[in-house]
Amino acid sequence: MASLAVGVQSHHFLFLFKCIVYSALCFTSYEFLMEDYLAAQLILNENSNWSDVINIFSVTIDTVAWLTLLVVFELETSRFGSQWLTKKGKRLLSVISIACYLVIVYALIGYIGKMLMLSSVEPLLENPCAPAGEYLLIVDMDEYESLTQDRCSTLAVDSLKKLAGKNIVFDPDTYSKVIGLAWASVINSLAWILVVAVIQFDILIQAKERLKALTRKPSYWIKASLYLTLLLVASFWGVVGSAVDFLDAVLWLSGFWIIEMNIFNFSRPSSEPD
Repeated sequence: MASLAVGVQSHHFLFLFKCIVYSALCFTSYEFLMEDYLAAQLILNENSNWSDVINIFSVTIDTVAWLTLLVVFELETSRFGSQWLTKKGKRLLSVISIACYLVIVYALIGYIGKMLMLSSVEPLLENPCAPAGEYLLIVDMDEYESLTQDRCSTLAVDSLKKLAGKNIVFDPDTYSKVIGLAWASVINSLAWILVVAVIQFDILIQAKERLKALTRKPSYWIKASLYLTLLLVASFWGVVGSAVDFLDAVLWLSGFWIIEMNIFNFSRPSSEPD
């Protein structure tokens, strides 16, 4: 009876933890959406193409797909979801998963495109403050402001450099931070794609005991190395990036810890307390 009570309490704690983490992820996702929207208002114009839109909204696109995929994993790995889902429901989740994977890979391309955009630098041959308001200044990752005369008075204009083919300038100190964050986004996105690939494999072989026994250790060590990479990226964001970036990274690690717990509980005999 004591073990049953502990099992019930742990089940209630996990449910409460899920609610907190998933709600917080929705909040941080809204913050990223607003950041992308404000950046788009400054950068996009009538000459912008579809790839420019993807580059600007890559964080939003990526986040929506990840939230959807997290819900799919929750339904596939929790005992409640497995009991509730019909065969048609499982097929629908498979279709949604494939769509999410395509979007996530496409978002990775967006992160790479953003990193390449930031990496393409050309000499600044004119005074960016002469035509006041025509240039944008990078102030942080995905944050820009108009280079007005008042703003120019606070800058060492001679030290500014320019992104290739764009009226966007930056100072070297800010650039080193932003390019580091751009690389961190690429590494983070790629690591998460590999994590979900391993998790998806774990889900597919849940009912195949022999195969599951053979792949348990490789799966554990692969995911452990990937989670360590993600933790290092989160730490980098905590030091160099914003508090929202760090919080979001920790929340995503917590969300997938929940999925790992679901897989662990799912694999236990149903007679054990959940």
